[in-house]
Amino acid sequence: MSEENSRSLESVRFAKPRPYLHLIPDELLIEVGKYLLPTTKPPLPSLQPHFENYRHPFGRRGNYRDYISFRESCHKVSCLLKPIDKDFEIEIKSKEGLEKWVNAPKEKLDNVIRLRLKFTLDPSDDIPTLSSRYWTEFISLLLKLPNLVELYLTATPFCYHRNPAHIFPLELPDSVENPLPSIISFANEVKCRACAEHLTRLSGCMTNLRYMKCTSQDSVSDHDVGEDFEPYDFMLSNHTPKLETLYLKYWDLDTFDDGPLWELHEGAPDLKRLIYSSHAIEYPYTLRQRAMLEAVRQDNQWQFEVGTEKGEHLSLNGTLTTFAQEWSQFDKMEEFDPGLVLNIAQYYTSTIHGLAPKRGSEPTNPYTLQPVPSEVLDQIHIVHPEEYERVFKEAMVEATKIMKANWTSLKKVYWWQDRHKRPTRDYLRWTAVIVEDGPSTEGHTDGNLVDVMIEGSQKMYHDLIWSDDGTIPPDVETALDDIHLG
Repeated sequence: MSEENSRSLESVRFAKPRPYLHLIPDELLIEVGKYLLPTTKPPLPSLQPHFENYRHPFGRRGNYRDYISFRESCHKVSCLLKPIDKDFEIEIKSKEGLEKWVNAPKEKLDNVIRLRLKFTLDPSDDIPTLSSRYWTEFISLLLKLPNLVELYLTATPFCYHRNPAHIFPLELPDSVENPLPSIISFANEVKCRACAEHLTRLSGCMTNLRYMKCTSQDSVSDHDVGEDFEPYDFMLSNHTPKLETLYLKYWDLDTFDDGPLWELHEGAPDLKRLIYSSHAIEYPYTLRQRAMLEAVRQDNQWQFEVGTEKGEHLSLNGTLTTFAQEWSQFDKMEEFDPGLVLNIAQYYTSTIHGLAPKRGSEPTNPYTLQPVPSEVLDQIHIVHPEEYERVFKEAMVEATKIMKANWTSLKKVYWWQDRHKRPTRDYLRWTAVIVEDGPSTEGHTDGNLVDVMIEGSQKMYHDLIWSDDGTIPPDVETALDDIHLG
């Protein structure tokens, strides 16, 4: 060993680094910031189904354990990065905020990609004057945002929502001139009945719209439904041929009838993703899926009937095969959630249903399509929860295969499971993924044989899955009905 290598190592003591962010060189922070900012953007579209309103892209405090500390730490980084072009995701929560952005310089407006409007008028405001003024300013702002790709309407100053003296409509921009070509994602989450009904029509100005979240008109209209009223009138009048994703909340109207189905196809023929949800019409507006799929196993084969919960009126009556064939006119649909609650009528487990039904009695689970016939009761299996879940998954797999066989474009189907007796409405939402090149498909070229993978269930607890989009303030209801019926 050389003398040089045999020398004992000398320790070198560096000064202890001081734990202050402002002492880090500006150049280093800038380089870090360039890579940090893109990772904080929500995906596009950032829309969530109505039963997941609690997951909002603008509610970011839930994403960080110490939000305030995080923002303080980023303050200097933000100041240093100001010269760098970056995208803005803005939330307008006040009159002053609207004025600020209406008068913002062009270089700022050019970088706005996501906008959320969330403020209302005060009772003391001059409602007719201010609502028209804010509407004009808001449309003016939208026309100044050439790169805006996503728009949220969560609360608006365009009417005083609890004052029947001032009701919509306000004049929309001329859609012929294609005034909002950059917007591809639009969510109308407004709670006001008038705003929910009329502002959805703003989508007619978005000729490149691909993603939309809204309530159907039955959610915001309380009069008797006649021949002149359909749930998808906004689809027909706007014609959104590029629409790929629709999150639609409905209440009582039959969204499965031939008429609405035809209108939806005419308005958005290239839909790839459709998610239905139905909610209670009274506070707290919790999720209430009305459609169901009843599964019965006979001779080692599953048979499926589509229908509704007891007391509900939807055009759902027949086999799952017929149901899939009717919907297969959407030949580009890949992801489908009609809100079907799957019920395996011959299997009971105490953690969900309580006691099994007696012969000739009404079923214990009140969402069954009809009283369980005696021949089926003879086959009742009371099983442990683990076995119940295994059988439930088996039924989901077979149901998904039937859907795929009759609707070839499908890649993903959602099935709902009711976990508790009423009035609590807790659900599990299961995802069935269709794998067309799975192990069981090898050697087959006819496309009829597929694998189905059931992903882990998503827990949907009633205290989280409420949605008050499009609800009706009691002191506005009468005035609106007078306008509609007058």
